[in-house]
Amino acid sequence: MKLGISTYSFPWSIGFAGSIPVVPMKAMDLLQVAIENNIKHLQFCDNLPLHLLSTNESNELAESAKNAGVKIEVGTKRLTDRSNVDFFYKICRKRNDKNHPSSF
Repeated sequence: MKLGISTYSFPWSIGFAGSIPVVPMKAMDLLQVAIENNIKHLQFCDNLPLHLLSTNESNELAESAKNAGVKIEVGTKRLTDRSNVDFFYKICRKRNDKNHPSSF
């Protein structure tokens, strides 16, 4: 078993329906928490979805995580919905594509 954190670990900082903070935590903020606490596994879920990042944000996140030795995973609710599973699978495939090594 490996220690990790998830976007679900910070619901009040990231926000959710009915409770959005004035300054919501962003992907790089969460990565910084992982780095500062020597946590090497970071999961992004549908409450802070990677597909909404700009190309620059995605590249910065991927490169910073790689440099810090942090592994990024994706997670989602509703795994019974095949289209939802396929969507997040494509995010993972793109991230691991040799032609796109530093984007999500």
